[in-house]
Amino acid sequence: MLLVSAGLRGRLGLEDWKTYLSWHYLQHKPRQTLYVAQPMLRAILPLLLFIAVAASLTVDIGQYASFLFGSIFGPAALLLFLYQFGPAMRKLFLRLDTVAAESLGSMTLLSLFEKIDGLQLPENENAKKRVGWSARLRPEPNITERIINLQRVLAWPI
Repeated sequence: MLLVSAGLRGRLGLEDWKTYLSWHYLQHKPRQTLYVAQPMLRAILPLLLFIAVAASLTVDIGQYASFLFGSIFGPAALLLFLYQFGPAMRKLFLRLDTVAAESLGSMTLLSLFEKIDGLQLPENENAKKRVGWSARLRPEPNITERIINLQRVLAWPI
């Protein structure tokens, strides 16, 4: 299901809508899965390592050692995962944008994002104002981060 901001209605031309819908479709059908998923794999790796150590302790030493290990190091592992989750998801979204830009054309997608940014929609402006933990833990990048990412791709192609 596609949910589009009411602020875009009547403000984008036909070509812009084609680009927007194609971009949205490509967000859900990535071609380079390993390249796109790499940030999430890096965020999940410490959590998987923690689970492996806890399982190994259960087998080798016993259930109580594993329980003690989990109660001591579990909260720290969970906090580390949560700390890395937002930025990893943001990188994943930005990588999806670069993959979509390869299909649609970097300049086409960049001009669409700049046009949407120029509309100064309330949801985009509120997302730009996020700072601190709110900005770090928010997984979806704001429109400015998407524009900067595409400008970087234009300057240094993958």
